[in-house]
Amino acid sequence: EEFFQQTSEKTWVLFAKGGEFSPYYADLHLVVNWKNQGKEIKQRINPKTKKPYSNVWQLASTERDCFFRKGLTWTLRTQIGFNMRLMPAGAIFSHKGCIALVPNSQIPYYLGLSNSSTFRLLASLRTAFGSYEVGVIKFTPIPKKSAYQIE
Repeated sequence: EEFFQQTSEKTWVLFAKGGEFSPYYADLHLVVNWKNQGKEIKQRINPKTKKPYSNVWQLASTERDCFFRKGLTWTLRTQIGFNMRLMPAGAIFSHKGCIALVPNSQIPYYLGLSNSSTFRLLASLRTAFGSYEVGVIKFTPIPKKSAYQIE
């Protein structure tokens, strides 16, 4: 909670918006102006559609509650193949840079598992044209972490 308060007051924050194929890790090279909790972003309205230009505000409020938390991210659409990578704490994301939140202690497990050829195959069987929607990833079957696995 304290980290969220500190980060949400910063002017520039990292922005996960998909990106090139890069399993496990990719630097976040984009930033957004988050001064006053993104006031400038919220106020940029497309005159034709009357909707915000930013796709950050197309996310549900429950998804925006996940901003600034450490997790895993992936690109929504890719023809090269699904790839999961780390998303550091202190970043926000859009609907094109999806996020999975898992307990910090289990991030290495899910990162490795989601980049396995078996997981990629199972996820690709449920996609249309390389579109890895959140629901596809969320409901792709994975083995439960066994008590016999080494931490």
